[in-house]
Amino acid sequence: MTTPLHTPAMQAAVSSGFPRRLARAGAMFGAALVAFGAACGGSPDAGDGEPSDRDDDGEEREPEREHPEALRFAGLMHLDGLEALPAHTEAEDSPYSASWRLGAFEDEASLEAFADAADVALEEDVDWSREFVLFAVFDGQTNRLRDPRVEVDESAREVTLYFERDGIEPHYAEETPVVLHAAPRDGIETVRYVSESMPAPGAETEIGVWSPTGE
Repeated sequence: MTTPLHTPAMQAAVSSGFPRRLARAGAMFGAALVAFGAACGGSPDAGDGEPSDRDDDGEEREPEREHPEALRFAGLMHLDGLEALPAHTEAEDSPYSASWRLGAFEDEASLEAFADAADVALEEDVDWSREFVLFAVFDGQTNRLRDPRVEVDESAREVTLYFERDGIEPHYAEETPVVLHAAPRDGIETVRYVSESMPAPGAETEIGVWSPTGE
């Protein structure tokens, strides 16, 4: 009995190079599928059209944040943290016979030392090559500070730390209010600290000024 592979028609196809043409056609089809997947933003090894979560060595990639959140904090700090503040400016607050402490952390070590002493939990990272962390401490053991934000005026080489101040009057026995916010440091010569909402909603009061250059 003659098998299909040994029929005259099949032998003629083999001798004519038909298998090679079939292999080339398959390779071209596979390449077209890969190109189509790449054009759709997929990855050949993802399998489902999604980018692979592993690098070329098979290691899991760290998730990337397109717009990382700036470090910011508003709340209470333990009074022990006052001794861990770097060199700063002090400004009087006459209604409470208290003072403000205004400045910035310029390196990771000083911020970590403060956070430990003040019992403050900070989660966001800081790019110390481009940022510092501004602070405003109301050393009055009362009121509340919240919603810090920064605005940068590159032409004036200034950055302003804004925050809302609530005139609530509890007495914190071992704590006092503080706000922190990361801000660009390149070219900045002046930092202004402005409280909002006191003495009336919408009011802005410049508390003081600090200079990274010490001038």
